[in-house]
Amino acid sequence: MGQHLGSNKFQNMVRQHLEKRGTRPEECDKFELIAHGPLFPEAQDWSSHVEPRDVVAALEKALADHLANAGYDVLNKVRSKKELNADLWARVCKALAVHFPRLGEACEQ
Repeated sequence: MGQHLGSNKFQNMVRQHLEKRGTRPEECDKFELIAHGPLFPEAQDWSSHVEPRDVVAALEKALADHLANAGYDVLNKVRSKKELNADLWARVCKALAVHFPRLGEACEQ
């Protein structure tokens, strides 16, 4: 998470999105990281990395879209044209809805 808030412009997208909104990370009292996984075993090479990466990209897009549709303020627009694995999405959505109550309603739509 620290790299996302650091000074390397190629690795600090969270910092960039916050600063576009007028918020400097150094001025924040805290950050709360909510994660779910691992969803897949660690890839041993590029060919075993690609398919899980694409599955996760579709999940990230679905999550960002559903959070926004549920009224949460999402920092960025996630873009992916990868096909969403509906069964995996249902499990991920259910797990994250514990932390984002309105997400549960949005996932049922």
